[in-house]
Amino acid sequence: MLEAVRKGAWQPGEETVRNLVETYTDLANRFDVVSTNSTFTRFVQTMAVGYGLSVTSGAKQTSASPQPATGRPQARVPAAAAAAPPVLPAAPAPPRVRGQMLKPVTVAQVVEVVLWRYGALILLVVGLGGAWQLWREQGGAPFGGGPFDMSA
Repeated sequence: MLEAVRKGAWQPGEETVRNLVETYTDLANRFDVVSTNSTFTRFVQTMAVGYGLSVTSGAKQTSASPQPATGRPQARVPAAAAAAPPVLPAAPAPPRVRGQMLKPVTVAQVVEVVLWRYGALILLVVGLGGAWQLWREQGGAPFGGGPFDMSA
């Protein structure tokens, strides 16, 4: 949430930011949290100093360490967090993607496919119409004398 505040994606009230900074520095002290994001670390340090929190570095604080008047442990950002980020090994090459590949389609290709399909549809309709007409002329209507009988 502090990262969202730092980037300006969230604008909480001053008390909320202060609580977030206090909570982060408290957790960083107690559990030796180290951020490799140096910009974030500088932001937290600046905010802690701005809120009057003591930013210390060094060994972990113990429960016997002095407490401020608020009853909360003193805020501390680990020294390792302020140091340069560690050098990470090179990431392995991504695997080759397999499957269907999208290719650009030109307008001419689309028009050609549409024309072939509509042409086949027209031929089908004309052929079925001719077959139906031939069937009717040869007296193949199974239900003669009905409302659709036009032979009279």
